[in-house]
Amino acid sequence: MTNERGVTLTELLTALTLGLFTIGAVYGVHLNQVKKQIVQEDVLAMQQTARAAMDMMAREIRMAGYDPMGVNRDSALSNDFYGLRYHPTELHIRADLNGNGVPIDSKESIVYLYDDSTSTLRRKVGMGGRQPVAEHIESLTVSYRDALGH
Repeated sequence: MTNERGVTLTELLTALTLGLFTIGAVYGVHLNQVKKQIVQEDVLAMQQTARAAMDMMAREIRMAGYDPMGVNRDSALSNDFYGLRYHPTELHIRADLNGNGVPIDSKESIVYLYDDSTSTLRRKVGMGGRQPVAEHIESLTVSYRDALGH
């Protein structure tokens, strides 16, 4: 019996093969986790955008019909001031924000438009252009009651 020290070529190849399988498995798990993190970040970004859009809309809807001087309504309601109008694809908000008695200034008319072809919610202030507020929106539905409770 010889007292040779060291490893044989077969032992070395077996150890390298096992090491490569282990490294491959660890890399596969890591790659899977990275993909899941990217998906979660995308979902989070969509949720944050939706929350920001809903917050902006809620603040502006609360101001709908704001008429501090009371000049846009009369007792016979012949000059009724509608601060909120809704159509199937748009929501129109008006308010006399600067208190001058005329709710038609440039930033006192806000329209939210739902573009079905691009699944985008857009916002238009005054005579400005339509700016995207949120994307990947499947539908827009608004429920509210008018002055008569309808």
